[in-house]
Amino acid sequence: MARFQPGQTVKTREPVVSVDAGLPLGTHRFQLEVLTDTGQQSRADVVQVSVVRTLRLEPGTPLEPVNPGPVVIRR
Repeated sequence: MARFQPGQTVKTREPVVSVDAGLPLGTHRFQLEVLTDTGQQSRADVVQVSVVRTLRLEPGTPLEPVNPGPVVIRR
């Protein structure tokens, strides 16, 4: 399992990388480059991953309305 740190390269000979569950909430940018046995390097492929918090409720749990406070509309 890879522990990702900002700016740190993770090298592996396997075509799959398992990500640790410790990534903080937010958007993370990953870049993949492949180096062949003959030394050829691929162009970088970049993907952004968003880590969000999911709220899980037991079935039947009542939801309370959200009151965002007063809304000011200006024209």
